[in-house]
Amino acid sequence: MNLYMEFIGESFGAAEISKKGIPVYSGTVPSLGKQSYLEARPGLQFIFSSNTRISFSPAFRLINYSYTKTYPVYYLYLQHDFFF
Repeated sequence: MNLYMEFIGESFGAAEISKKGIPVYSGTVPSLGKQSYLEARPGLQFIFSSNTRISFSPAFRLINYSYTKTYPVYYLYLQHDFFF
């Protein structure tokens, strides 16, 4: 079992809203503007037989937020490596 902490950040441009390819005025919505965010992801990881990994980590916002997520976000990863 492993415990870890990730810090994930991203910068993105403003959202553009259109209907059938025509821009639509959506008013002033600050959360859809150009911004950056930083989130923390503490995690718990299990490794089996050196080739299978299962990880669970919740994400909590630290600075600003992404308009594509509602916090907290929970991630569950399953990875299996094949060795030839």
